[in-house]
Amino acid sequence: MAADKTTGVRILGIESSCDETAAALVVDGRRILSSVVASQIDIHRKYGGVVPELASREHLRQIVPVVREALAGAELRLDEVDAIAVTQGPGLVGSLLVGITYGKTLAEALATLFRVSTPAFRLPTLPPATSPGPTDLRAREALDHYDRAIARLKAGDWAGFGAELDAMRPLLEQLSQPPSDH
Repeated sequence: MAADKTTGVRILGIESSCDETAAALVVDGRRILSSVVASQIDIHRKYGGVVPELASREHLRQIVPVVREALAGAELRLDEVDAIAVTQGPGLVGSLLVGITYGKTLAEALATLFRVSTPAFRLPTLPPATSPGPTDLRAREALDHYDRAIARLKAGDWAGFGAELDAMRPLLEQLSQPPSDH
């Protein structure tokens, strides 16, 4: 192991929110030593989308080899990790539980720091609320509720989705601007 590349806080990040199992080793949250992703595309393709139960089971099969490969790629041993971070959401509950439980177990066994994280975003934002049926696009003005319905798309209507995004371009551009001070 090269001492210069591992000087600082070594963090093992684990991601299992949907249909990919991923692990990365970073130093001080900035320098990536390794990143490994195991995709589940082939498993879910025949169903036309992600099947939550299958995703969870595949995470159970993949998480240990993915973390081992990430450690090997970083030329680190598990006992050289200073902290473990995992995704807590958004995502599929069963899939998230695999990553959270594995991360917590490793942290407990190593007596190291453990942190759950969610993606950082600025409000207002425009996350899609998806389901096997219609998809709603709603403006999210606060963390605890959605204020404005922007569009409702029929299941599988990707052409409609593109047309709705084109129609919403002014709103999307407004949401992408930094907040004003007034």
